[in-house]
Amino acid sequence: MSMGSKAHFPSRMPLTSLGFPRLPLLPILFLCLPLCLSVTSATVFPEIFHQIWISANPLPPNWADAHQTWVQLHPTWTPMEWNTTSCRALLQEHYPWFLPQWDEYDLYIQRADVCRYFVLHRFGGVYADYDIR
Repeated sequence: MSMGSKAHFPSRMPLTSLGFPRLPLLPILFLCLPLCLSVTSATVFPEIFHQIWISANPLPPNWADAHQTWVQLHPTWTPMEWNTTSCRALLQEHYPWFLPQWDEYDLYIQRADVCRYFVLHRFGGVYADYDIR
């Protein structure tokens, strides 16, 4: 591709064709809108970092090492690790309206991706993938 040419992307490519899960728009707005409206320059978020591992396989050892890096770099923060059981329990207790959608997801990554929004909505803090140091 030459310096002056631009990449061409279809203007209406559905996100699901890129591997993104199809999420209902209204529930996502329900989750995000209160956060957007309540943030001010003086807002301080909780010192919590969340990490989610939803898989049939155990967490790779090098990713567990990355988790320890987060713990060492943020010694006053509370680490919260999430898995299939704990994410489902969070939904069951606080967001039961979403459980039918959760149960329809075929892929682990779909559940992990959506769980991070509920975790952050409920507890605040920061989300970090396990492979981020």
